[in-house]
Amino acid sequence: MKLSNNTVLITGGASGIGFALAKAFIESKNTVIICGRDRDKLHAAKEQLPQLTTFYCDITKTQDLSELQAQLSTRFPKLNMLINNAGMQQSIDFTGTGVDETRIDREIDTNLTAHIKLTNRLLPLLSSQDTSRIVFIGSALGRVTKHSTPIYSATKAAVHSFAESLRHQLANTSTKVTEVIPDLVATSMTQDRQNTKKMHPATLAKSVLRGIRKNNSKILVGRTRLLFGLHRLTPKVAERIINKPQRC
Repeated sequence: MKLSNNTVLITGGASGIGFALAKAFIESKNTVIICGRDRDKLHAAKEQLPQLTTFYCDITKTQDLSELQAQLSTRFPKLNMLINNAGMQQSIDFTGTGVDETRIDREIDTNLTAHIKLTNRLLPLLSSQDTSRIVFIGSALGRVTKHSTPIYSATKAAVHSFAESLRHQLANTSTKVTEVIPDLVATSMTQDRQNTKKMHPATLAKSVLRGIRKNNSKILVGRTRLLFGLHRLTPKVAERIINKPQRC
């Protein structure tokens, strides 16, 4: 797939991996739209990258999704790439007196349900283009579970499953599906992971664009390929690596 003259929507594009992807696509001469639910981060992203179009949008809310869909259809009828990137990760322990279910709902909605709904809403627009692509930012934790983040791990496993199914359903269309499995990336989500090598978001973004250019359906970045290979051979060893205690 060509890497220039695309119109790209990135959810959660104001910081971390999403912002790095936005910057990389802009540098490759694409029209880039980002959405997010933090107005301050959106404003800061726009200051750093004036070429960005930003939308305040909580993709877990139906009204916000409807407004975003309407704006994209009207203002960006050539939208041909959706990057489902927004996410959150919580440490949740189910062995106590009970977990606040609003926390459970929020994480599932942010990481999974909202992206399925957004994909569903934008698929008619995407499929009307000569070539289009839907990208899901997954996680190695969807295959090798991190015990302290059970909801996050479960949602990323579901993202993988949904991406696989959608890829097969769209196989004979002009819309292709790509799943990205990053290495551990230096973002606010991983700031508690001390004494661990982390990839810079810009490095990840370069790998993602390279994989899209090659029309890869799966993009395994950094050590993820090694981790998955190890998990196939000795699952317990891979799980110990993911769940090793972090020293402060």
